[in-house]
Amino acid sequence: KNIIFQVGQIFPNFGLNNTDSTGQLNYVEFNLPSNTFATDYYLGSTFLIHNKQLSAFFSAFGPRIAVNYDGRYPFGALTREIWSPIHNEHQTFETGISLWYQKPDGSNTSGWGTVPEVDSRDMTSLADTGTILNTRNSLTYDLEIAYQLGPFYVASEYMSDRVSRLKNNPNLTFSGAYISTSVFLTGE
Repeated sequence: KNIIFQVGQIFPNFGLNNTDSTGQLNYVEFNLPSNTFATDYYLGSTFLIHNKQLSAFFSAFGPRIAVNYDGRYPFGALTREIWSPIHNEHQTFETGISLWYQKPDGSNTSGWGTVPEVDSRDMTSLADTGTILNTRNSLTYDLEIAYQLGPFYVASEYMSDRVSRLKNNPNLTFSGAYISTSVFLTGE
């Protein structure tokens, strides 16, 4: 009842805004840092255990379907812990942390980027690291907090990624944050 285990094509549970269903978004679109550090669908397994106040997700995954890889397959592991001591019809509070370890394929390359969610002819990247060569692995973490009281809602996340590199190349760090507030005028 309080344990879920999935194997196959999974979407690892990472961060607050990344795991919102697009039909349930409280914003016009995903926040830029969330979209940049979003996970994808992978072949793997995920395990969830939860009770009334705590949820813990654990995932291990390999390649994405229909992607050609150079040499070895990539590997990733992710965990997300959520504490929600208040959640009733009129008030909700949640805080959590996510950690995501990713080892690249045999090309030893990585990179982060995002395009606008609005479809246009020019899908120029809003944020793009380009290809990062000589990547050993990356570790991304996410700190999240959200509070809702009646029609008022506020949420915030901080995300940071540290790319560990090979061949005496300097390690790199990328980060982003957002604070978002909403008022539901219809009281939903």
